[in-house]
Amino acid sequence: SVQGSDVYLYGTEANISASPSTGYSFAGWSGEGITNPSQASTSVLMTGDRNISANFTINSYDLLISTEEGGFAEGNGTFEYGTYANIYAIPDTGYVFNKWNGSGISSPLESNTTVYMTGDRNISASFDLNSYALAISFNEGGSAQGGDLYLYGTEANISAFPSTGYSFAGWSGEGITNPSQASTSVLMTGDRNISANFTINSYDLLISTEEGGFAEGNGTFEYGTYANIYAIPDTGYVFNKWNGSGISSPLESNTTVYMTGDRNISASFDLNSYELHLYYSIGGSAFQSGSTTHGSYAFITAFPESGYSFLGWSGEGVLDPFSVTSSVEMTDDRNITAHFTMNMNSLLNPKRIEGDWFESWFGIYNQVNDMWIYHLHFGWLLLKIEEANLWIWHEKNGWHWTNEDSYDDNFLWSDLLQSWIFFDHDSTSQTKYFNYLSNNWLNWHL
Repeated sequence: SVQGSDVYLYGTEANISASPSTGYSFAGWSGEGITNPSQASTSVLMTGDRNISANFTINSYDLLISTEEGGFAEGNGTFEYGTYANIYAIPDTGYVFNKWNGSGISSPLESNTTVYMTGDRNISASFDLNSYALAISFNEGGSAQGGDLYLYGTEANISAFPSTGYSFAGWSGEGITNPSQASTSVLMTGDRNISANFTINSYDLLISTEEGGFAEGNGTFEYGTYANIYAIPDTGYVFNKWNGSGISSPLESNTTVYMTGDRNISASFDLNSYELHLYYSIGGSAFQSGSTTHGSYAFITAFPESGYSFLGWSGEGVLDPFSVTSSVEMTDDRNITAHFTMNMNSLLNPKRIEGDWFESWFGIYNQVNDMWIYHLHFGWLLLKIEEANLWIWHEKNGWHWTNEDSYDDNFLWSDLLQSWIFFDHDSTSQTKYFNYLSNNWLNWHL
């Protein structure tokens, strides 16, 4: 706007003044008679009518953009009064725009906004580091720690802790410095999902045996499992016990081992000891000595009483059944009996006829020894004497039994026929006997 328009006398100095509006500047007067055209307040020499114009120009202002660490901004320039200058903030990687600082900013919290240019402006953009979430997970067999919020570019420490019986198997996920180490770090340049992996331990079971058997169960087993083990004794041995740790039942041949580490297990065996039961018949006694463990030999000795002779041993394992002193192979429990027989002379009470020929209630016979005779009517006989009873054995006719009373009545009991027979050796030169089962007379086969 201007002031000074009026009617003036010739030759006067009319005062004029120009007042620029906000945002504008006085640019000078145009017209004649102006004392100082560049001054907003001056005068005009009135020597005629005057048309004077005041000239104004709009102001221009400088916009200066600066940034803090974490990004950059655009929008520097010169702008006319009253205009809106566009400004842009671009955060660096890992940063986020925070706000604009300065005056005239339309939306200080928006990265893209405007500045109202009514003067020179010094504007700055500020940025903040991003915060990222680190999520830690883990499978069965352990735990892990380190999950939290971290600023961009930091190294977040993480640790894995395997449970008993498990081992750390590695990390999975992005940004891990050393995935194979239980304690390591994660470079936080974004949200991270990290997993700790664990594997169950496996342990070796080694079975050994001592003399006397073998065992089974060697292998590799996972932590916390029960491995089956078996001990098998050799013939003549018996399982004793298991030696080592983790054994469920050390005294049982079939049991388990609790696998919480490597195991060295051994099975021990003992030689069997057997019972030797020694018996003896009437007419003597018996004695035993020596070892009764498996595979050893126990010694046995028979002692016949006066008037009796040792007949032999019965039972399994006797090496020489007819020797007064013998041995028994101990591979099992043994029941051994010493048998004695009354001496022939004690039972028959014979009279010597001539040489080795005798006569008694049993007839006439030739005595070879205490067991064998040649009988005048029955031929070769093996005698077995039990108390007052006489058993005679003939190769063709088998076993027969008699005693003094029965023989006087001409009777023999036939073990083969399971019947009594009546013998007659007076009628002819060959002895005959009557078979009650077939009801006929038969010849005695010499």
